[in-house]
Amino acid sequence: MRIKMLALAAITLAVTGFGITNAQIPKLKKGFMINDGDKPIDMKITAAPEMVDWNNDGKLDLLVGAFIDGKIELFINKGTKTKPKFEGGIKIQAEGKDIRLASG
Repeated sequence: MRIKMLALAAITLAVTGFGITNAQIPKLKKGFMINDGDKPIDMKITAAPEMVDWNNDGKLDLLVGAFIDGKIELFINKGTKTKPKFEGGIKIQAEGKDIRLASG
């Protein structure tokens, strides 16, 4: 609880330091886990998710890049727009080799 309070105080101080009023501070919702099938997606390291319609089917898919090793995995949305369901991450490749972002 103390960490949450300190984080909120730091955000408020940072935002108000830029002349933004309390009414303009975004109201964030509680976070949630995104599942791969029935288990949470776990990249084992710090990750950067991005939602994109990878296969042009009108539903957002999930691309996840890993900060430490630079690997990128794609999770296709097999659910709906409003109730996404992601199953089986696949590594993004070019010419048979995993695409990696520069890391470090």
